[in-house]
Amino acid sequence: MNDCNKKIRYYCKRVHGCSLIKQFVSDQTCITKEPDIKVELDVTIRWNFTYDMIRTALRLPRTLTALSNHLVNENDSTESVLNDQDWTTAKSTLFLLEPFKQGTLIIFITLIIVYSYNITLFQQQKIYLLITSASLVS
Repeated sequence: MNDCNKKIRYYCKRVHGCSLIKQFVSDQTCITKEPDIKVELDVTIRWNFTYDMIRTALRLPRTLTALSNHLVNENDSTESVLNDQDWTTAKSTLFLLEPFKQGTLIIFITLIIVYSYNITLFQQQKIYLLITSASLVS
């Protein structure tokens, strides 16, 4: 799992770092019919950013695989080519991180409400129950 994340992180950073690579990715999205979206970068010590990066990368697997092929063929990559196993691992990682991402959002929203309105502990508990029951339904 770590090697897969490292490779995806590497190629996402390459997209952000060079206008020629950004153009290559934009051209590839037209060919692969994948969305021309901004690739998210992550912060290695923050798993929720890793989740966002992988989620975005999974919307562009053919484009990022083509980019990795191009850079490796040009001897302009320190990583190997992204392959099917990497994308399978990325999907598993995303599935694993999903509940943590949702939990973090619930806590974040609850804290914003609590601190914004200076409400009582009883009211805080009611809000938390409302938010968690709503997230379990959706």
